[in-house]
Amino acid sequence: MTSVSREREIRELLSLKFHLHSLIFEDFSAQHAGHSVQAKHGGSHVHLSICSSDFQGLSRLERSRRVHEALEPLLSSAKIHALTLRLSTPDEEKIK
Repeated sequence: MTSVSREREIRELLSLKFHLHSLIFEDFSAQHAGHSVQAKHGGSHVHLSICSSDFQGLSRLERSRRVHEALEPLLSSAKIHALTLRLSTPDEEKIK
C-alpha cells in the first residue's frame, strides 16, 4: 500500500467520527526502512495534525483516545506501526 492510499484510509475513518476542520498527513516511513515490513511501502509511520470542533472541551488524553478508537482498524492490523498526533480545535488554531 502506498502513502497516498494510507492517507485516504485515514481520512475516511476520521471523517466518519469527526467533523474535520483540517487534517495534515505526514509520512515518516522512509526514515524507518527496515524497522517494519510496511515502512518500505509508506504509510506505516505517520504524524497527523487534526483540527476538529469535536475536540472542544476534551483533554489532550481524551482527544487522543478518540482518534485511536477511530483508527483502530489500522492500528490493530499494524497497518499503522507508529502514530504521533497534534490535536486542536478551530479556536485553538486561531490563537497560534
